[in-house]
Amino acid sequence: MTFLTNLCRFLLAGVFVFSGLVKANEIIGTQYKIQEYFVAFGWNDAIRSDIPLYFAIMLCVVEFVLGIHLLFGVWKRLTTNITCLLLAYFTAITFWIAIDNKISDCGCFGEVLTLSNWQSFFKNVILLIAAFFITTNTKSLKPLFHPRMAWFTTIWSLVSIVSLIVYSSRHLPLIDTSDYRIGTDLNLIDLPMHNFYLYSTDEETDMTDSIVGDKNYTFLMISNQLSLASDDDIDLINELYDYCKAKNYGFYAVTASTAVDKDRWEKQTGADYPFLESDDTMLRTLIRANPGLLLLKDGVIIEKFGLVDWPDLSAYPSTIELQAEMIHNKKLSWIKALGWYLLPFALIFLLGWRNKLKTNKNNPKKEKK
Repeated sequence: MTFLTNLCRFLLAGVFVFSGLVKANEIIGTQYKIQEYFVAFGWNDAIRSDIPLYFAIMLCVVEFVLGIHLLFGVWKRLTTNITCLLLAYFTAITFWIAIDNKISDCGCFGEVLTLSNWQSFFKNVILLIAAFFITTNTKSLKPLFHPRMAWFTTIWSLVSIVSLIVYSSRHLPLIDTSDYRIGTDLNLIDLPMHNFYLYSTDEETDMTDSIVGDKNYTFLMISNQLSLASDDDIDLINELYDYCKAKNYGFYAVTASTAVDKDRWEKQTGADYPFLESDDTMLRTLIRANPGLLLLKDGVIIEKFGLVDWPDLSAYPSTIELQAEMIHNKKLSWIKALGWYLLPFALIFLLGWRNKLKTNKNNPKKEKK
């Protein structure tokens, strides 16, 4: 019974930790998926535009912290009860999605692993059974650390997952799982199948081939919806455009916005750069920032820039190519992030093991007569 209980425990812990991390890593993508749910429910017009982001953050935090609690065996009764209730809710939602089919996939694991609606439902049924089993057998759940470490486990997990959310929203995902990750050669992708197109409405010309095939550097400022875009760094955008003109580099703003929103943006920011039109969903997948910046050369994605990584030519007098390399080298790697998270637990484990050895040494077992 203990073996089966812990098997269910570690299964649930693995799924919840993985799901929470994937969603936090792609927090903007998770926000878009929550928006899809709200549209399917008919709530989109009745709520503020920032509500899906808050839901996305809450979901990431709850899943990750629950998974860590299950893994380390802390707050057993509370953790197992919440897990059971949450999975009952997920099972009901995915059953409705499978029947109604208004959403293509549940978004459980972001873009890392896509499940069909029925696969998501049956996955949740299995997890719900596992959660119910451990809820009725909590005595078999042995903590990995001393119970006094429960609060530390909770607080450190909260700090870690929130830090990842903040990082991925301000910069870009720690791990890019999209079809447009850095190093991707767009010439090798079936662009029409991905609905990738760059169309000039002013000249009524398809610019896709000429931009993807350009042997020189090309910058694409991506904003799927200009009405929701941040204009905090507008001076940097205009400065970069002037730099590109001087260097004979291509610079285009790419959006799926209406003509009204485009005109409003031009008036508010003094934008003098050319605009291209593209598909909203494709742009949201292309870069998880609004606005974001893409650097291309001969169709290869050289670099992606998030909101706080936007090239500042006044701060860095080097060429844009070197600046892109500098920013890329400064990015946090997932290995470093995982190391910083696990380090305190490794130290706690070693201290606990050391204290246990001391206790055994000071209190040796009595020899049998």
